[in-house]
Amino acid sequence: MWAIILLLNGEYVACVMTDWKGVYVFDKELNRSWCKPTEGMGNEKELRELTRKYIQRSQVSGYVMIFVFAALTIILLGIYDCCIRGKCDTSEGQDRRDGQGEALPLNSVNNK
Repeated sequence: MWAIILLLNGEYVACVMTDWKGVYVFDKELNRSWCKPTEGMGNEKELRELTRKYIQRSQVSGYVMIFVFAALTIILLGIYDCCIRGKCDTSEGQDRRDGQGEALPLNSVNNK
């Protein structure tokens, strides 16, 4: 679960992926902190865009992990309900769905 939160933030992956020396500062254009390169490390605008791509990829990966986790949970719960608890493929359940089950007595209504 923590991995998903870190991926959705994006800054952690972007920080790990940077390979230049710099100072960790807040950037108004990115609206988040990033590793601003020191003098002579290359074009700052290109490195800012590269950081933005890292953040975007990290967030997409986080959303994919959420989707996979949710899908696996739904599938596993379906398998558990169907196969382990025995709620599917029973003749009694099929008869009730088809309307061929036993009629229930109506003695539950008391006339006073």
